Amino acid sequence: IFVPSRIIEQRKMSSKAQLVGYSSIAIVDETNQNLDSANTEESWVQANVILPAKLADASEEIEEGENQKGVSEGEITPVYHDTWCAVLFLIHIAAFLYIGVTYGSVPAMDSGSDKSPNMEDFDTTYSFLKILIPGGIAISFFLTYFITALLLPRHSKLLVEASLYTSLFMWTATALMIFFAFPNIWTILIGVGIVILNLWYIATVRIFIPFAAANLKLAAQAVSSNAGVYFLSFIMGFVGFSWFAFWSYTANGVGLFEEDDTTSSSSQNKTDDYYYDPMNNAALGAKGFGLLLSLYWTLNVLGNITQTTTAGVTGTWCFDKNSASSCCSSAVTQSFMRSCTYSFGSICFGSLLNALVTTLRVMAQWARDSARNDSDGGAALIYCILACILSCIEDIIEYFNQWAYIFVGIYGTSYLESGKRVLELFNARGITAIISNGLASYVLTNVVLSSSLLCGLFGYLLGGFDTVSFWTCFIIGLIISATMMNIVQGAVKAVIVCFADHPHRLYENHPEGTAELSMGISEGFDHVAVPVFNNTVV
Repeated sequence: IFVPSRIIEQRKMSSKAQLVGYSSIAIVDETNQNLDSANTEESWVQANVILPAKLADASEEIEEGENQKGVSEGEITPVYHDTWCAVLFLIHIAAFLYIGVTYGSVPAMDSGSDKSPNMEDFDTTYSFLKILIPGGIAISFFLTYFITALLLPRHSKLLVEASLYTSLFMWTATALMIFFAFPNIWTILIGVGIVILNLWYIATVRIFIPFAAANLKLAAQAVSSNAGVYFLSFIMGFVGFSWFAFWSYTANGVGLFEEDDTTSSSSQNKTDDYYYDPMNNAALGAKGFGLLLSLYWTLNVLGNITQTTTAGVTGTWCFDKNSASSCCSSAVTQSFMRSCTYSFGSICFGSLLNALVTTLRVMAQWARDSARNDSDGGAALIYCILACILSCIEDIIEYFNQWAYIFVGIYGTSYLESGKRVLELFNARGITAIISNGLASYVLTNVVLSSSLLCGLFGYLLGGFDTVSFWTCFIIGLIISATMMNIVQGAVKAVIVCFADHPHRLYENHPEGTAELSMGISEGFDHVAVPVFNNTVV
């Protein structure tokens, strides 16, 4: 199909305006773009995704006999994707709210005890918790932020090495404890084997330390420069917790937790099941499936909104740092608005697939436990195999989603196209092996554990060496720190995607970090072509 050159030029001019409007895509001059080139000096996404789509739109306009004015400059806006799934999700929320308000109820309290609560003890405990909980939250947040904002950007390589040797120390201590508890030749051999395996692992992955350190450095700088994503993550977490409470209220009202009278006598020995297995009753089974699907879908949507927002913020910081350089920058607000509007359908679509498989896996596990209680070994084996298969599928979908949502957040494409394009990007740039490197998550896990332990120590000292206070603060620290590190983990992946797409644009905005990342790739992945910056191979 012949496309007039005037339309092509107008499309090229308007594409840059679209990138500015989306505010997270690499902004490049397309007039010298070569679509057949694999040169890293151009944006791969621009050349292979955005511009072809614009040319296709132009050809469709010609076929339909429309005027050939193209589009006016600067007026192209992002497109809503997967709207059917967004509508379905909102209908589901409205229906669930109606069911909850109409039929929801709280669990009946046990009236068998005549003891009344001691209000004096209650007041004392409440006064103590008013200090313990806010203190734990503050310590965990500021400690984790200190690590990500100050230590990671300055000493990322040291932290990666420290994480590896901390793991070696922990495994060695575990082996010694096992030996002292069960002193025999077998525990000695197992302990020595554990230590040797850890030493071998450290020696093997040392070559990847520079890459992981540079990747973490860029990601930590991106998130710390836009700390508003942390608060957004806490807000979404609070919404998720509130929704879970309302879900429990609704589930209790519709009878998910109540035990069927006809089978109560046969379930007297089920002392380890809080939820009654609904597979013994078709009605309860249907309720359980619907309620679990609703819960997992909603929680996944909330979590993925945070991930796509983080990706959008990181993409903006990588390609246009001046628009993403403050706590609540325009990158944070615009990325969040895009996640809740243009990309909301894509988020709902991927979350639905994940929630559906997770629900089926949980139902299969319930059926397996029911078969075991009924001494039906054959059925239990079948359900166990089914649960394992569904668990593998769930892992595949989660792995696919984590990269697809990075692409959705940065470039605003649909869910399925994002998953396809991000794999094409990695294959085109030859960096498929890089995405499997997990040293960065190794460090983030150690940050979470360290922050949680220090927060628990605060509770232990404040509570007068009370273990309950320790575990209370430890759990608080774990939740706060894990939430923040989940943001950094998303930024780590977004940096990889941005580097793969347009390393030169990333270098223009962050030369030092990009040069270190390129050098780390050349040292750890010798088969990957190294970009050339300023006519110098880094």
